[in-house]
Amino acid sequence: MKNIWLKFISFFFIASYAISAKIANAGLNQAFDVVKNTAGGSYNTDLGFNTTLGNIVSLILSIIGVLFIIFMIYAGYLWMTAFGNDTKLEKSKEILKQSIIGLIVVIAAYAISYFIVIIFGKQINLQ
Repeated sequence: MKNIWLKFISFFFIASYAISAKIANAGLNQAFDVVKNTAGGSYNTDLGFNTTLGNIVSLILSIIGVLFIIFMIYAGYLWMTAFGNDTKLEKSKEILKQSIIGLIVVIAAYAISYFIVIIFGKQINLQ
């Protein structure tokens, strides 16, 4: 049993390291671009409404994605540790189902809002 937990914990730390390294690398590249543009004097601080709104939506979708992964891991943990306990098994299935439905709803809402912004943006001539 200890060997299984050791493999699970090792996999979790390796996966989290890979994800955090990718995020940190993207953040460093963006920070270096800001420093380079600021040193050159051409950095524009006026982002505009569309860019700000896009950044907020991107942040919210990132948080929802992280929550989805956390719920999936938790449901998988419950499923693996159920050991024939039907209540734990049903709880894990319910969490899995609700997580997937929630993700589908969020993706559909994003697609609808993106479609509306594109349609109205062309009619109003927003850029």
